[in-house]
Amino acid sequence: MNKIIKAKVIEGRYKGEIVRISNISESDSGKKYAACTLANNQRINLPLNELEMIEVPLEVGIPKATPSRKKTMAICEICKTEYNQEDRKGMAGKIT
Repeated sequence: MNKIIKAKVIEGRYKGEIVRISNISESDSGKKYAACTLANNQRINLPLNELEMIEVPLEVGIPKATPSRKKTMAICEICKTEYNQEDRKGMAGKIT
């Protein structure tokens, strides 16, 4: 999961706005610019020296969905015992 980078604009036209940074690049003259998204989804490029980075805590404790184990029960033609076809996938032998 990529880390979300947020910053507060401390100078210029958008002073006081909280922006989300998606990319930081350097111009030919050596100045660094950040590709930012404002709260209204407007995209702008701001000089990096006009931004103050904000720490965004990672979301911890979100339960992940666990894949359900599919059971496809069948009876072996040779020994007449019941088995799960999903357990046999990728193994040698014929699945019948």
